[in-house]
Amino acid sequence: MPRVHTRTKSTRGRPTFPCRACSEPIKPGEKFYTWKKRYGGTSYMHTSHGFPKPSMLSNRKTAVIEDMTQDFPSSVESTDEISEALQAIAETARDVGQEYEDSADNMPESLQQGYQAEAMREVAQELETWADDLESWEPENDSPDEDDYQETDQEAYQAAIQDWQAQEPETGTEAHDEWEQDEPEENDYQVVDTEAHEDAVATWLDDELSNAQDKLGEMPEYQG
Repeated sequence: MPRVHTRTKSTRGRPTFPCRACSEPIKPGEKFYTWKKRYGGTSYMHTSHGFPKPSMLSNRKTAVIEDMTQDFPSSVESTDEISEALQAIAETARDVGQEYEDSADNMPESLQQGYQAEAMREVAQELETWADDLESWEPENDSPDEDDYQETDQEAYQAAIQDWQAQEPETGTEAHDEWEQDEPEENDYQVVDTEAHEDAVATWLDDELSNAQDKLGEMPEYQG
């Protein structure tokens, strides 16, 4: 890919040029990125739009997939968000694979059995398989269970003990002998440690997100 340079538009009255992202002119004093692909003219883009995407820097068909992998969520609130992002990339991967397949089919018949055509068909098949893998992604581990983060509400438990003791008839009396109210048990005053559970869920989501991102690094590339 071409080298990307960061520049500041001169204030000496040189002609302005349009931004690749918003088409607005890059005005004197504004910062911008500039690059030139092997085929095509020089491109310019305001730095405010972020670093140029792979599809801006390369003519590779797979560059549009790289755009999506760069925009893959860096944090999520559920694994459904991960699945949806992976499925969107899988759909694009299938489209790109079909483009390679069509390109091979549209080559002159004398070249359709050559190395380049075979490389196109090979990457098309690899993209299809990769898309299947992305779509079948599932969390590697179960979400942390709230039951694993139970603790005793000591304040409520102690209050119940004191109330029970206050009601208990005097030992040795007939009323005490007939009294059937059991002493409160700690198990009846269990509550979820919400903070600990939420921390565990956040860690679990980060791990699952990392696992999904590892799959993105397995994207096939055209070897022709």
